[in-house]
Amino acid sequence: MPRQLTLVIGGARSGKSHFAEQLATDHAALTRGPVTYIATARHDVDSTDEEMELRIALHRARRPADWTLVEEPVHLADALYGHARHDGCILVDCVTLWLNNLIFSESRDYPEHGVITPPPAFTEEIDALMTALPMLPGHVILVTNEIGFGVVPMGAITRFYVDELGRLNQKLAAAADRVRLLNRVALTLIEHEDELAALEARDTGKPLRQARADARAVARYFEFYAGAADKLHGQTIPYQAGYTVLTVREPHGVTGHIIPWNYPLQIFGRSVGAALAAGNACVVKPAEDACLSLLRVAELAAEAGLPEGALNIVTGYGHEAGAALARHPGINHISFTGSPETGKLVSQLAAENHVPVTLELGGKSPQIVFADADLDALLPVVVNGIVQNAGQTCSAGSRLLVERPVYEELLDRVASVFESLRVGPSELDLECGPLISRKQQQRVWDFVSDAQHAGISVMAQGQIVAEAPESGYYQVPMLFRDVPATHRLAQEEVFGPLLAASSSPRRCGRSMPTAT
Repeated sequence: MPRQLTLVIGGARSGKSHFAEQLATDHAALTRGPVTYIATARHDVDSTDEEMELRIALHRARRPADWTLVEEPVHLADALYGHARHDGCILVDCVTLWLNNLIFSESRDYPEHGVITPPPAFTEEIDALMTALPMLPGHVILVTNEIGFGVVPMGAITRFYVDELGRLNQKLAAAADRVRLLNRVALTLIEHEDELAALEARDTGKPLRQARADARAVARYFEFYAGAADKLHGQTIPYQAGYTVLTVREPHGVTGHIIPWNYPLQIFGRSVGAALAAGNACVVKPAEDACLSLLRVAELAAEAGLPEGALNIVTGYGHEAGAALARHPGINHISFTGSPETGKLVSQLAAENHVPVTLELGGKSPQIVFADADLDALLPVVVNGIVQNAGQTCSAGSRLLVERPVYEELLDRVASVFESLRVGPSELDLECGPLISRKQQQRVWDFVSDAQHAGISVMAQGQIVAEAPESGYYQVPMLFRDVPATHRLAQEEVFGPLLAASSSPRRCGRSMPTAT
């Protein structure tokens, strides 16, 4: 296989244990052969504990392991050449070799200003490692620390990890860079607002002005999270005298994001923008029904300077690409927006790897109107709550619960507005565009049919304009009155422009019709 060298900066016990876990899961980069741990046995007081931790982690991963404990730093080259036919992974603990050589040498030449020059013996061993590297068929992991980083040729490193103080310092130093980078991404998105709005409208079917609001929103999310990137503070905690106790916020690592089709730009912005600001690498699975705008956003982000690998878009069906992302052992956090049923499946898959999940699922949001409400002010709010994006919104105000004294008056007003609503192609920029798919259109039709069979009256509805093609997935907004609280129209999420109205004789919350 191709020669690979991973450099781990740090090297205390947590660094090796961390990489043992990495070895347990990273089959794409590492072979499935045995793992050899090379370190000194002379002065490494923690070697027994470290060996046990590594053995346990590798045993769980069913990775065979052997241990080579060299007596002196000069024996490292011999140990490496002894594994010239090794087809697995070699973990070389050069921190121990170097520090032992430095600390236990007779002349301790600690320079001023805290800069330690690597001793000649250590430099020679690094040279030996670099020479042996092409001969080793497996994967070599070199554990060193910050002060030894300069002696390892950058061109030889295929991957590197920074552990403990080196890792923390790198993250803190990079936070300011993330601020500037995310602001550049936001500015780039603003400059391409028209292009993104057109893509979003074409892909989702929503009217152009609504798509333009989404394009502005994604840029605003990146601006917001850019401002937060260097303000993710930890805490200092009072404790006993002589102790310093603190918390540090760190990135999850690699985060997965499953984005729905109704608001691709907006949900991408508030999910991925936050993850990037915290220092994570993101893998995004957009909906198969609407992915064009996000593919373009990823291109623009790369043009703005986002590093390669920080943002990855994986298209595909939910049951294939989405399921693979949710259960992948390399994912450290999952964000999902979609139906409650699919959210349950995502949680179950993520639980296989004990991965935390953030879910934004559907709902059946009521709009509640009391008798003393300002009907003039609330009328456009009530209508827009169900008409926006043709009702395909998880927070759509799909139920209208009205106190009886104003029920008839409000319904008359709402009905008048509904009759003026027009539905057509997104480029006409009307009140409603088409639904996302034939499947979603059929779902809405099923709700309408069930309501009609139950004798529920349609008080008003909009109209499809003549310019709309007959093959489009259009659905007129419909106002249903006196909908029983037990009917599915009042109970279940429709995801279409159907408004279910009902009345209550009193203001008391218990007397208002509620879904259970």
